[in-house]
Amino acid sequence: MLHLNPPPITLRSSQRSIADLIPWGERCVRALFLFVATILPGLAMAWPAVCRAQSVLPGDAASVAEAQVGAQEIEFLGGTLHLVRVGTDLFSGAAPVSDEDYEQLDSLGIQTVVCVDASGSSRSEALRRGWKYAHIPFSYDGIRPSHAVQIAYVLAHFPKPIYIHCHHGQHRAPAALALGAIATGRLTNDAALSLLRMAGTGRDYVGLWQCIATAQPMPGFPSEMAIPERVEPQPLQTTMLQLEAHMEVLEARRPATARQDLHTPQHPGNASPEAPTVEPQWNPTARALLVYEHLRELRQGGELPFPGYPARLQEAIEAADQLYRTCQQSPQDIAGKIQAVRARCDACHQHRR
Repeated sequence: MLHLNPPPITLRSSQRSIADLIPWGERCVRALFLFVATILPGLAMAWPAVCRAQSVLPGDAASVAEAQVGAQEIEFLGGTLHLVRVGTDLFSGAAPVSDEDYEQLDSLGIQTVVCVDASGSSRSEALRRGWKYAHIPFSYDGIRPSHAVQIAYVLAHFPKPIYIHCHHGQHRAPAALALGAIATGRLTNDAALSLLRMAGTGRDYVGLWQCIATAQPMPGFPSEMAIPERVEPQPLQTTMLQLEAHMEVLEARRPATARQDLHTPQHPGNASPEAPTVEPQWNPTARALLVYEHLRELRQGGELPFPGYPARLQEAIEAADQLYRTCQQSPQDIAGKIQAVRARCDACHQHRR
């Protein structure tokens, strides 16, 4: 039986937390009942709405310093893996690379590794060490209901301690840990948001913050669920469609329409994509960051559509980085940076035609 009333928590950090502000931002994805039932039959009754659409307001969550003392702890352990723990059996951090990284996980008694980025880089070594492995990749714009259910199932049923990692351990991995801890009754939303602050999750990843602010406990799970050990990267065309939607919003300089919304890419073969939402206000900084991250993830896909593609892609990544930095520092000057990203994209498209 899952605990739906989380125990009080203690938050500790060996480093100073980021500013106690939760970003204004985009609404998190709401799952259509039919969509969840289609993707994971039988789960619609388990969690009909993972993230409810609402704005996250500054000050919604208690600061790390104001956390109540209690039986359960959240602690930032840091180190090369950028570790964060919940209790004694849930951890998030960066992708393990060296023998020392894996030895550190061994010292924590890790029994299950969950990778939430596209690479699945830790799979071979984790399986070699006899650990359970799950690959549940999701993007920086938020955690979809189908992924959220899988994460929660792993936290409820897989051997513990569990280690969740992305690439750097700063954004997606702590978000997955926070959401799973809410779903399984381990943390409240306020405590989970403080976990993101402790991990240093970027305030411009508004989709991640929204999901954690609005996630709900899951009342139960099916007795069995297939959790993949390896998920192939999404096709280049799908990522390009997502990039184009973000670019259209930036170029229009107005909030996203339902068609352009970052949470509503079409799912081939599924007549009921997840419910469209519309962001409450134009947020070019968050949108530019997603353009940058999508371009970076293209490097992990392995596709080489034409000779010279890696160099062209690197140029686009650098242009997107400049766009994001300009949005942060002098948003009135972003027009030229948007055009620069568009020019790099168009140059690649010319090669594909």
